[in-house]
Amino acid sequence: MKKILFSILFLSLCWIGANAQTKVFEQNPVSGDIIYYNKDRGTGGRAFVHDTNNRLTINFGNDFAGGIKLGTHVHVRPPGTTPYEFYVEGNLLAQTLTLSRGILLSDLILQSDGNEVLYNTWGRRLYFGTPRESTDDMFIARYNTGFNASELRVCIGDDNLENAPYDLCEKFRIGIIRGNDFAGVFTVTGTGSVGIGVDNPQNALDVNGTVHAKEVKIDNNGWADFVFETGYKLPTLAEVEAHIQEHKRLPEIPSEAEVKEKGVDVGEMQVKLLQKIEELTLYTIQLEKRIKELENNK
Repeated sequence: MKKILFSILFLSLCWIGANAQTKVFEQNPVSGDIIYYNKDRGTGGRAFVHDTNNRLTINFGNDFAGGIKLGTHVHVRPPGTTPYEFYVEGNLLAQTLTLSRGILLSDLILQSDGNEVLYNTWGRRLYFGTPRESTDDMFIARYNTGFNASELRVCIGDDNLENAPYDLCEKFRIGIIRGNDFAGVFTVTGTGSVGIGVDNPQNALDVNGTVHAKEVKIDNNGWADFVFETGYKLPTLAEVEAHIQEHKRLPEIPSEAEVKEKGVDVGEMQVKLLQKIEELTLYTIQLEKRIKELENNK
């Protein structure tokens, strides 16, 4: 009987010893690290430890390719694994999210706190930083101006650099990449100028190309009705002829060289052309009167 009991005890101790070599759960009494091993499934075991920066690290040795799985929806894998090193199946809520590499999302929602709808207040902002940041705020944000009235605002800076050189002027630009060069198509400057095909617009709207519109309205400071006022001095046809012979153009009309250099103010030119039409009308009326006088004197 004693031999049988001794044999059972010996086999039990051997079984415990064998399992103790493959499965261990322990706590370091000095550091407080909790370590558990399963030699059959890894070479260095699994560990919950505090590293040198006092951060809680799971699998500090990074000795297995499976990564970390929290519940059923969050996966963290070693760098360079496929498909993603960090994967969340569901919603991710973060007060501040800083990304040093690209991110692939189906939807990105910058959610405000609480359920109350706020008006005349900035919503959560999507900031754009690096390379090496700058002193300018650049972000996209929602702004509710009233009930069922909202704006998507794009901030391109915080300065008013009206006289800044081209390379320092704050701009919002849309374009395409050609090799390593960025070709701008649409530009909005911080001073309110818009350029289409123009990288550095100098006017409210600069367009390098054809403008096609169903209707164009221009606000003028005046019109050519002054030609019909009593005190208007209508040039004689002899004066007009002399001006044409000397300058090769009508009086008060810009030259070809001026047009090529400065362009044409459409509103101002419309006034000048109407002025010439009204002057021609007065010349025609004068001519008709003289013809009638000649006919009456026959």
